[in-house]
Amino acid sequence: MKEIMLIIHFLGLVMTLGSVGSFLLIRKNSSQVNGYEYTRDLGIIKKFLKYAYIGIGVMILSGGYLMTPYWATFGAHPMIHVKMTLVVLWLLALIILGLVLRSAIRNENTAYNIRIGFYSTLSVVLGVAVVVSAVFSFH
Repeated sequence: MKEIMLIIHFLGLVMTLGSVGSFLLIRKNSSQVNGYEYTRDLGIIKKFLKYAYIGIGVMILSGGYLMTPYWATFGAHPMIHVKMTLVVLWLLALIILGLVLRSAIRNENTAYNIRIGFYSTLSVVLGVAVVVSAVFSFH
């Protein structure tokens, strides 16, 4: 069962990190257009963000199961604390990105591009940091 949950956990990671990377590229394109194309690109980014939410939800649920052998000795594993903190920060960055996207679509204002760019880049960096911390936690 552990192997199946690990596969599901990695699929959630791939889904989240892939979605975040994809909408980072789409956002760079949408920062160069105005009007209808800008709103359309933000709508596409919002769809990718839904996939990222699903992926990080799968990661959190499967990660909770995979952590069952470590709960008793949780205090003895500082890198697991780091990894879990990074996952929470990643989730918060995705939620804030969703709120900023919703405001940008509602107002059709390109002034949100800087914030969208910051949170999408932050999401990619946090995703890579989660992978690196997982490697150091479970090597």
